[in-house]
Amino acid sequence: MPLPQVSAMYEFSGTERATHGFAVLACTPNLSGNGHGLMIGGTSSVGTEAGMDFLLNRERLRAVLAKAVRPDGSVRPFEILLQCALRASGTTDVQVIGARIR
Repeated sequence: MPLPQVSAMYEFSGTERATHGFAVLACTPNLSGNGHGLMIGGTSSVGTEAGMDFLLNRERLRAVLAKAVRPDGSVRPFEILLQCALRASGTTDVQVIGARIR
């Protein structure tokens, strides 16, 4: 169920797949309960690459992690939804369109 500020559906046409996409970053507890797993998924190669770029950008990631870190330093599970667009210059414009911290 999406949060109130997040749309239930995001769409783009098949012709936009080469230049637009979405990505999800999710940090979740592992199955044995003694660690975490980080999942990165994109709707296209543009989306997946944007997810990786976001993950490796300390400043952008820090803004989300600041809300997910507990006082003891542990990280609460979180999900980040990104929208991205490949620009003619070869750079990727990435926007956080939703974040859920548990």
